[in-house]
Amino acid sequence: MSTGYGSGALRLQGAALIAALLAGCLNSETNVTDADSEATGSMTGMTGTTGTTGTTGTDTTGTDTTGVLTSTTPTDPSSGDVPTEPTTGTSTGSDSTGEPAPVCGDGVVEAPEGCDDANADDSDACPASCAPAFCGDGFVQAGFEVCDDGNKVNDDACTNTCTPAVCGDGVAQVGVEVCDDGDQDDGDYCTTTCQLASCGDGFTHAGVEDCDDANPDDSDACLTDCRAASCGDGFLHAGVETCDDGDADDSDECPSSCAPAVCGDGFLHAGVEVCDDGNQVNADACSNKCVATPKALLLGPGGLTTQYGDTQLGLAYLDTCPQGQVLIGFTGVLKTDSHAALKGMCGAPGLAVQADAFVVEVVAGAPLPERGGAGDTPWMRGCAANQVVTGFAGRAGVGVDQLTLSCAPLVVSEAMDGSFSVGLGPASPLPAVGGAGGLPFPQTDCPEGQVANAQNLRADATIAAFGLGCAAVSLSE
Repeated sequence: MSTGYGSGALRLQGAALIAALLAGCLNSETNVTDADSEATGSMTGMTGTTGTTGTTGTDTTGTDTTGVLTSTTPTDPSSGDVPTEPTTGTSTGSDSTGEPAPVCGDGVVEAPEGCDDANADDSDACPASCAPAFCGDGFVQAGFEVCDDGNKVNDDACTNTCTPAVCGDGVAQVGVEVCDDGDQDDGDYCTTTCQLASCGDGFTHAGVEDCDDANPDDSDACLTDCRAASCGDGFLHAGVETCDDGDADDSDECPSSCAPAVCGDGFLHAGVEVCDDGNQVNADACSNKCVATPKALLLGPGGLTTQYGDTQLGLAYLDTCPQGQVLIGFTGVLKTDSHAALKGMCGAPGLAVQADAFVVEVVAGAPLPERGGAGDTPWMRGCAANQVVTGFAGRAGVGVDQLTLSCAPLVVSEAMDGSFSVGLGPASPLPAVGGAGGLPFPQTDCPEGQVANAQNLRADATIAAFGLGCAAVSLSE
C-alpha cells in the first residue's frame, strides 16, 4: 500500500509552498505560478486524513499503481443500482470496496452468490443464476423436480410442488378438471376422473344416487335416474319382475308383488276374485279358486210326494222335522203284514271338512209323532251314516202293505268357476218292510235337489196312505 502522496510530489509541493509564502511577503499581488496552480489543484478535495486505497471516509481520491491520483464514485445501495445477483462472465471492474466484482460461474462463491458450481447447467442444484435451485425458479432440477414453470400458480399444468398437475392431486387444474378433491372416493361430489358426480357417470354418488351403471337401460337393476330398480317404479326389471305398473294398487292386474294377479297371491283382484287369503287351503273361508266357501247347509221350502194307499180313509197328518232337520229313517208296527203305525226319525245335517273338502255330516235329531194304531210286529229302518231319506217305493191297497225307503248322502261340489253347490249322491234302498198285499207302486222321490223332512200320512187304526214332505237343500256363504 502507498501513501496518499508520492515522495517526489511532496518535495515539489513543499518548495512551491515556500515560494508562495515568500512571494506573499514580497508582493501580495504576485500571481501564482503554473507550478503553484498544479500543486494547489492537486490538494483540492483533501478534507480528511490520507489513507490507503479503499479506506472509507469522505475522501474520494486515490492512486493507481503508478502513483497518479485517480477519482472514483461509490455506488449507493439505496439507489437500487446494486444488482441482486452477481454479474456473470469476466469482469475487470470493482465493487464499492474497491475489490473486483464477483463472477457467477467462476467456481467461487462470493456474496451475493448463493452457490457457484462453475458450470452453466440449469438442471443441477446450482443453476446459471448462482442462486440455489428451488421450486419456482424456472429451472427443472434433475432428480428433484418433474416440471418448473417459474410461477406460483398452483392450478396450471405445473403445480407449486413442481410436479405435473394430475387428477387426484387435490388441485383443480383450470380448463382441464372440473374438480379435484384429492381422494379416490367415487361416492362423493367429485369422482376419480375429476368430474362432478352426475347421474349416469358410472359412479354412485353417496347420499344422492342409489346406483349408477352409466347406461340408459331401465330394465336392469339400476334405472337411468340412478334409482335402484324396485317393484312399483314403473319399469319392468328383466328376470325379476313379470309386471310393474308403477302403482301400489293391489287390486289391479299387477299388484305390489310385481307378479300378475293370481288366485292365492294374497291380493284381492277387483272384479275377478271374491276373496284371496294367500294360502293353498281350499276348505277354509276362501277356496283355492278365490271364491268364498259355504258356511252352512240351509233347508228351504219344498214339495210333497204322491201319497199311496187309501187317501180317503183316516185323518191327514203332515208332521215336519224341527227346523234344520230332515228324515233319516222310520220306526213302526206291523199288523198282519200291513202297517198299523209308524213315526219318522229326524237328523240334523251340517257342513264339515274332511281331507280339505267340504262334506255333509248328519247327527241324530228328534223323532216325529207316531201315527196309526196298535200292531204286533215292530220294525225300524234307518239310513246309513250321514245319509238322509230321499224317496220310497212299495205296495198298497186299502192300506199301506209294504214300504221300501231310499237314502242318499248330501254331497258338496265345487264347479270349475269355483262356485259351491250341494246335491244328492247315489240313492240306496233300505230293506223292504211289510207284506205282499195290495198293488205295487213305483219309486217315488222328493223333487230334484230336495230331501224328505216330513211324514205325509192318512191314518186311523192303521196307516191308510203314505207320502213324504220334502225340503230344498242349499248352501249359505
